[in-house]
Amino acid sequence: MLRTSLFSLLLTLVLSSSQAAWGQFKPASSTQPLPYAEGRLYMLVPTTGVRATHVRTQRLRAKGQEFLDLVNVILPAAFVQQQLIASGDLGPTGLYPTDELLVTMTILPDPNSGRVQWLPIRLDTLAQARQVTWPAVAGDCYTRLFNYKAAREAEVDWSRRRLDLRPVLKQGNQYFTPKQQVLTEYFVLRNTRTWYPTSGDNATINCLAQPFLPATYLKEQDAASAASPPGQPAPRLREELGTKLLLQKAEGQVYTFWSFPPASTAGVDGLLTAYGVGDLRFQPQVGLISGRYSSYFGAIINAEDRFFDLISIELLSAK
Repeated sequence: MLRTSLFSLLLTLVLSSSQAAWGQFKPASSTQPLPYAEGRLYMLVPTTGVRATHVRTQRLRAKGQEFLDLVNVILPAAFVQQQLIASGDLGPTGLYPTDELLVTMTILPDPNSGRVQWLPIRLDTLAQARQVTWPAVAGDCYTRLFNYKAAREAEVDWSRRRLDLRPVLKQGNQYFTPKQQVLTEYFVLRNTRTWYPTSGDNATINCLAQPFLPATYLKEQDAASAASPPGQPAPRLREELGTKLLLQKAEGQVYTFWSFPPASTAGVDGLLTAYGVGDLRFQPQVGLISGRYSSYFGAIINAEDRFFDLISIELLSAK
């Protein structure tokens, strides 16, 4: 009932806005992002009101096995609607009331052992400054994605990633947190039928997009080069596509996306926040179930740089 009433109120507000109001450019949300911390921040993964999962994966490389864990939390459209109404962030430049948001925290393996370790932690011994609530992270996800969408610039792709958050999982009466590096990324889940690969961006996972394969890109680029007048530079399809997630294939409920590395990483500390997951596999109602993280593994051009294989999916939430 609450979700229906909120959505009805939002539609009323939108429809009552004038065309001029819709045309105004809103460069940023009225909400504030969670500041980056110099040290680690610990967040207890929620188990109610959202859908949270813990995904375990592995792959075999020449140096041995590598493991990778992913903790996904899906924010429902009702959350986005509430934020849009409360903040007044109405307009065509940011998020839509039908969007869902995804927080993915990837626990990357130890570079030497390839292992992922979860260590016990006592929250009552942590300083309050090192603890962050789930609502604060959810709000950060909303704000950074809204601003990313409004900016419409691939160069700010790093702004929806952070390295200071650590997930905390409760098992029985104990709490556990990963020892290794954690990459947090925010995504928009928006299912809208599209045809041209230039639509979308690197933050939007769209399972209804028209597939566009790497082989198709190479074929189109060759055709553009062949059609160029002699003595003139050929159009570069890479520049037209920009940095965005492109649907490669769908197999059952698993969707594979690929992307180009960002054209510019100026002002970004570390390749991990600049490049992020790169290519990914997504499953509805779960989140990310695999990725490549080529910049972390130093395998931008490497035959071993393949997806991690799924081991298990554990539902952490009651919903």
